[in-house]
Amino acid sequence: MIRLTSLLFLCVPLSLVAVAAPAQSNATTAQPKTMRLCVGPNATDCANLTWAHDHYDGRRDNEAQPSSTYAVTVWSADRVELAGKANTTSGEVDGTFHGKISPSGGSLIDAIDQWRTAAGFSGNLDFTLTWSKDPSNVVSVAQPVPAETHAPPPRLHPPVRSSDAPLSPSNGSSDSTKPAQPHSSAAPVGVATKFTQTAVAPPKTMRLCVDKECNNLTWVEDHYEGRKDGQTAVATRYWITTWHTDHVEFVGTTATAVANGFPARATYTGQIAPDSLSITDGNFDWHVATAGSGSGHYTLTWTAAAAKAAMADVGPIEGPHRSKTHPNILVPGGATEIYASFPSDIRAILIQAHPMPANDALLPCDDTKDDDGLDIKDPNVAVEIGRYALRKGEFARGHCWLNHSAYLGSQDGIVLLGVVQLMGWGRPKDDKAAFKFFNGAYRSGNPWAAYFLDRCYREGIGTATSTKFAGQIETSSLLSDDAQTMYALIDSDDLEVQRQKERDELIRNPPTKPVPCPPHTPSRYDNPNVVDHSCDPVVDQPELDRELQAIDDRYAAIK
Repeated sequence: MIRLTSLLFLCVPLSLVAVAAPAQSNATTAQPKTMRLCVGPNATDCANLTWAHDHYDGRRDNEAQPSSTYAVTVWSADRVELAGKANTTSGEVDGTFHGKISPSGGSLIDAIDQWRTAAGFSGNLDFTLTWSKDPSNVVSVAQPVPAETHAPPPRLHPPVRSSDAPLSPSNGSSDSTKPAQPHSSAAPVGVATKFTQTAVAPPKTMRLCVDKECNNLTWVEDHYEGRKDGQTAVATRYWITTWHTDHVEFVGTTATAVANGFPARATYTGQIAPDSLSITDGNFDWHVATAGSGSGHYTLTWTAAAAKAAMADVGPIEGPHRSKTHPNILVPGGATEIYASFPSDIRAILIQAHPMPANDALLPCDDTKDDDGLDIKDPNVAVEIGRYALRKGEFARGHCWLNHSAYLGSQDGIVLLGVVQLMGWGRPKDDKAAFKFFNGAYRSGNPWAAYFLDRCYREGIGTATSTKFAGQIETSSLLSDDAQTMYALIDSDDLEVQRQKERDELIRNPPTKPVPCPPHTPSRYDNPNVVDHSCDPVVDQPELDRELQAIDDRYAAIK
């Protein structure tokens, strides 16, 4: 579903976490004096932890004062747990860090941070914790305390927030430890059905707000594009499923990925107010594949002028929908079935990346005419017209617009010209020409150029095979945030792949329930270095089965 990121990702300020410390536990592996903690996908979100009598102080690089504190609740070879607290520009953030010490020591494996805010946001993020194994880097513990065997905090199912978008948790009325139930008629992945134009037609511009985060919505072809005040980049996209006086429903998705390559998606419901200029009882259910789900409240308003410009003449709107020939593939609005037959990486590069005025999508183009004679002078608009045409199978028109975009300086356009040659769309397949286009755009740092050039060297497409050159390209891509965002787009429209990813993530991090444990009377024979796991929480199988079924049901509902 068109490239995704911003329906509200709380770029959780690095140092998520840490509460005042309960008892420290001894373990078979010594607890270090100093460590380095990095949270989330951004390797720059790191803090240096220094032991301070009964807790760790966390400081960012070049910071003199602590910005977070961390307390050890369990420290043993097979289980480590820290609690943390950080005061950030977004408010106070708490978190619980779980993991176990790697066999070689000096780091954690299976490390997950469960974070939460006072405002009700919560979620799971990967983290790394590393330290020196030098004998001098060891905390001296005067009196060992047995490791706690209490059940960890309940598994959190939260929103991921982005400074660019409209998602917020509820006002505390719902239990954040339980996954929100999807709306019975929701299109969970932002898939729109036909909308009903009874009594009131939707306006062409609106303003959607969650808490203090607002987006200005503008109608483009078959959906709304959401942008923050003063910004031109698309933050979110929305599709109407129902627009009726007593029931409004629409679905939204972030314009880029927000968590582990997944977009945030939400279903919004409400009623049109008596003044016909706003929505009342506005509620939404949100979902992020690997970060959880939840609900919240929103406001949607529009002006009398926008109401007069209502889209009564638009007719039924077709949004993204399952392909009839390839049922697992989500076909974008306006695309034909041919799109679903393309390989996953080809579909990914055809996903819209820039705003495009609806009226421009169908503009004609003639390769026999001078490029400079075309009215479109924005290379991003030109390349998006080309993408739109290719998704419809209009290869000649698509090639013409891509050629024009390259003339205007679009590196994406150059790469897509290589794709046209590689696929043989509307012309004989020409691997050598494709290689030249990819190689030319690679010098600009374009991540798609790097991807296809890597393929060329590995598979001998238009050039001799070279594992050396392919390895160099792949290594540089691993260090590029743009490349990682690009990789996340591949298979993002394959519903079966995404369903299985969600199931696998849930199975790796299943819901648990505590095990009743009789009180233990301390004895002088107790070994403080041995952790009793007999009372550790166990997998809540009925709840796991219910959540797995909920995932299956959401995807089955997509039409």
